[in-house]
Amino acid sequence: MKHISRTLKDTEIFAKEFIGNLKTRFVLLNGQMGAGKTTLIKFIAKELGETDVVTSPTFNIMKVYEKFVHIDAYKITGSLEEYEDYFEDKIVFIEWSNNLDEIFDDATYINVSMGDNNEHIYEVI
Repeated sequence: MKHISRTLKDTEIFAKEFIGNLKTRFVLLNGQMGAGKTTLIKFIAKELGETDVVTSPTFNIMKVYEKFVHIDAYKITGSLEEYEDYFEDKIVFIEWSNNLDEIFDDATYINVSMGDNNEHIYEVI
């Protein structure tokens, strides 16, 4: 599935559709900086009923919310084994998952890229 967002409202609509159809526990997002990975997660968090402000976990690597965990693996190499205790019964969103050595059997992959005219392209694999 491929979605092109031209506005934040488009991304919000996609987030609602995506989370409504999600069948895996892990969501792995890859794409260049500024492509819209965190923005998508913010809208998904809203759909999950999250009331806390969702920000990128770039500096602290992981943020744990009531229904999900948000990881920025940009500075991680190898494994997420030391963080796994936080994953129980939660959806786990991992940005920059291509930096990890792990293989996730129960995962949905989203490639995020920029198109013409500042469009954000979300390709679900």
